[in-house]
Amino acid sequence: MHFMQKETSNLSPLVEQVLEIIERDNLTQDDVGRLVEVSQGHLSKILRGEQQPGPKAKRLLASFIHTRSPGVDNPIEQDLGRQVERIAATSPEFASLIRAALQLMKTAHS
Repeated sequence: MHFMQKETSNLSPLVEQVLEIIERDNLTQDDVGRLVEVSQGHLSKILRGEQQPGPKAKRLLASFIHTRSPGVDNPIEQDLGRQVERIAATSPEFASLIRAALQLMKTAHS
């Protein structure tokens, strides 16, 4: 299925930044919608330029952009890291799996 992309020159800088992050981080609209507490349908209309984000959506999207910017610690990733560390500390098998996965990732990116 082919989707036509809306001319980005008609989009606000806020929306353009969100689209760049979606592409860069390989996110779906559903992912972003959950993170910013906006329905996927509403977010889709905003990202296509069919609807302007209201004040609350603007604030949530701006916060999303900030947390996904380089050099900014992402609270979701920090929480995930803490959960992994906590489980690994209580389960040697889980810790071994995580080490193996990290080694595979390191090898794949070398």
